[in-house]
Amino acid sequence: MWDSAAEASRWWEQAENDLEFARMALREGFFHQACFIAQQCADRSSLNQLIRRPPQ
Repeated sequence: MWDSAAEASRWWEQAENDLEFARMALREGFFHQACFIAQQCADRSSLNQLIRRPPQ
């Protein structure tokens, strides 16, 4: 059976990793890459919330 809590946690962990990488890219002056990775972070954290949401 599919474990939605585990899947949501996996996406959240990846979003946190992306955010840290985006911050590093920003500090180092890789602005385009920082923006792209920050957007990926937003997508993954949104996916985390959608997976955690109970079915309606």
